[in-house]
Amino acid sequence: MPPIVVVQHMPPSFTKPLAWRLDSLSELSIREAAHGDLLEPNRVLIAPGGKHLEVRRVGGAVKAVVRDGTPVSGHMPSVDVLMKSVAATFGPKCLGVIMTGMGRDGADGCAAIRAAGGYVLGQDQESSDVYGMNKVAYVEGHVDRQFALSEAATVIARHVRTRFANAPALDGAPPQVTVAVNPVA
Repeated sequence: MPPIVVVQHMPPSFTKPLAWRLDSLSELSIREAAHGDLLEPNRVLIAPGGKHLEVRRVGGAVKAVVRDGTPVSGHMPSVDVLMKSVAATFGPKCLGVIMTGMGRDGADGCAAIRAAGGYVLGQDQESSDVYGMNKVAYVEGHVDRQFALSEAATVIARHVRTRFANAPALDGAPPQVTVAVNPVA
């Protein structure tokens, strides 16, 4: 799998244990992001609660930037902050995924990914606990395809294989980044 970066709206004391738990259940390497972490295939970085996560190209590598700031759309970490940085860094080589959650955080980030030529998947209303963030992104026209939660892993993996499997690296960068937003554990 390509590098994956995740924003989960959780307080600071919850994101590290979430990463530990998911890491114990997955074949992928999952951890809470730290400033300077490299984005690498088969690695998932989860934004720390109370901090924003961005990605930036540094030489030939792409690294995590963990920083303080003001809440965006009422949230820190913010989906919009992460997705906008992914769009700016990877352009058409990224896949955004927006899932259940309250408010509109992520809608502008989904727009940025699509404007950069990337692709956005959104969880559908029927399988959402709260059809909020994903609804706003969909209604505003920033979601290319909706999916049911039960199909999430299959749809995302299929999309990565078909859209990016043979894509050449962009300036030495990994093929793309998958951005997962508020995934249901």
